[in-house]
Amino acid sequence: MVDHDELEAKLAVIKRDYIAEIPARATSLRSAWILTQSEDWAQPSLRELHRLVHGLAGSGATFGFADLSAHAHALELPLKALLEDPSVERSVLPELFEALMAALAAVARQNA
Repeated sequence: MVDHDELEAKLAVIKRDYIAEIPARATSLRSAWILTQSEDWAQPSLRELHRLVHGLAGSGATFGFADLSAHAHALELPLKALLEDPSVERSVLPELFEALMAALAAVARQNA
């Protein structure tokens, strides 16, 4: 039988580790963003950026950071559309990206 307190303790450790990785995730995300733009939205770098954003969309919600997940999902959708059709309008992406970065920073601040 699983001990509820033991399970809660393990989940708390996993969440703490996730929070500790936020600065590294933010750095990776910023690097991917810069690379994607410098390569004029080339497919390989765009796929990596999408992968990172997609991961945050799912993991944010998993660990109780609904705002982070929502901002990641908001950016994920147009990135996916851009992967499917390179002519998709990109003007909204910088604002969505900065909102996601702000959400990451807020999680880090609130849990420091």
